[in-house]
Amino acid sequence: MVKSYKIYAFFVLASILVLSGCTTNVHNNNQSSVEEYQQQDTGVGYKVPVYPNSEEIKHMPDEELWSSFNISSSLDRKAYVSVSEPGEIYDWYNKNVNDKDIIEKNFLENPQTNEVDFYYLKLKNDSYGAFIVIINSKGDMPGDIKSIFAIAQGAWSLVDACQPFMNEQKHNESSENSYQDLGLGEGSIVFDITPLSDNAYSYIEPLGNLNPKSGHTFPTDHGAFWFKNPYTDTPIYDVIAPADGIITSIYYRQEQWPEGSGHEGEYYNDYKVMIAHTNNFYSYLDHVWELNNTILSQTGEIELGDNPVHIPIHKGDVIGRTGGRKGAQRGMDWGIIDFSKNLQYIHPERYGWYAHSAHFLEYCSQDLRESLINKLGVPDRNVKRTAQPLWGKVDFDESGKLVGNWFLQDIDQKDPLGEWDKHLSFVYDVWDPQPIRVAIGGSLNIPATLYQVYGNTPDPADISIDDGQVVYKLQGTEEYGETNIKATLLVEMIDNETIKVEGFDGWISNPTFTENAKYYIR
Repeated sequence: MVKSYKIYAFFVLASILVLSGCTTNVHNNNQSSVEEYQQQDTGVGYKVPVYPNSEEIKHMPDEELWSSFNISSSLDRKAYVSVSEPGEIYDWYNKNVNDKDIIEKNFLENPQTNEVDFYYLKLKNDSYGAFIVIINSKGDMPGDIKSIFAIAQGAWSLVDACQPFMNEQKHNESSENSYQDLGLGEGSIVFDITPLSDNAYSYIEPLGNLNPKSGHTFPTDHGAFWFKNPYTDTPIYDVIAPADGIITSIYYRQEQWPEGSGHEGEYYNDYKVMIAHTNNFYSYLDHVWELNNTILSQTGEIELGDNPVHIPIHKGDVIGRTGGRKGAQRGMDWGIIDFSKNLQYIHPERYGWYAHSAHFLEYCSQDLRESLINKLGVPDRNVKRTAQPLWGKVDFDESGKLVGNWFLQDIDQKDPLGEWDKHLSFVYDVWDPQPIRVAIGGSLNIPATLYQVYGNTPDPADISIDDGQVVYKLQGTEEYGETNIKATLLVEMIDNETIKVEGFDGWISNPTFTENAKYYIR
């Protein structure tokens, strides 16, 4: 797919150069072009600098360059060639446009050569924007030309629709994965057993748990079983299939044993098993430390990362084992992916399959659900969830409001959920939805942990652009024994999908933004 794209893209661009004879205007003044970007008012309401010593292509023979990136003819569109490497041009734009205007940036790497085929940036300023794509010529162009780049400027609604090929490919893959005809029928199913025996766990966790130190800066999108006595000699438990289906993938990772486990410096195996129960309803079992031999005999060699498989299973089959890792594993996740459900994220495309997450209690038979509901609580903390829905909530995003999930502006667009240290959320406690919680992943100058809000105000669901700069006095939570940690958070909504944030150690009066401020996006 990447290869075919490169063939027609460079055929088109070569034609452009032949027909145009590279008749151009040369842009060679770095400083003046940046000044244009910052100060010049244009007919389209936006202006980006043109890379120095580049040459404009004056005559476009057809629309293929623009249509391949969904660049509307209503935008102000120009194309250029340059003797500079694409990476140099990309770095130059990163330095010479305002950081707060960069909404999205990324690149497409050719998996066969590990070289970058193209870079792109998407910029926004109020209701206007710009899309910049920089393509590697790879010696396909005449002379010393190494790069071709295009700039499209105009109304943000049109710029936002510009779709780089790699995102289109990712979208197509996601669409294909959201429906696979596995011969399993349609719709959800009803579970009448759980993957763990009743004596294996002390309580069930609802959706929405927060623990930035373990990668859960956003509210968790899955339910979980918490083992009895996880810090002592936790027994080993069988993990069984909760219903008929097909194992479609096994994700394999290795985790480091924690201090005090007796295995410091060593690693243990950890598996996530994805099961299709129907063509559009899946469940997954995460933190399985050993796979059963009947499963292993059908997987072939398992490598680190995702391993696609096709292994039919039946309700009650032993998939593997969990528990038995003192201090290292406190429970096992049981997640649900129901493609008929759509969580209310501002940009669900950033969440992939997990934009269709649900809690397993929603799909249990009435008898099983009633027997499990009483375990929605933490016995040793004397907490229990009584708010509806009883199995919790994960999606708190509200358009134009501070509440919900935020991604650091330079998040990896290929895997935005993977960089949890670049996440930030303004949400509510998993057990009691009244206390405000702020979860910080690690990109601010304050400890990465879960915070409560002093005075429990202001409510992030009430904060909008109209409120200007807002100050939160934060304190670590009793839950993690961190009430000695205090911090101040200064937040301002720049637009409906961008916030400016800076953290300060301790509680301070009248904080002001410095060069350490960060920008987060939806």
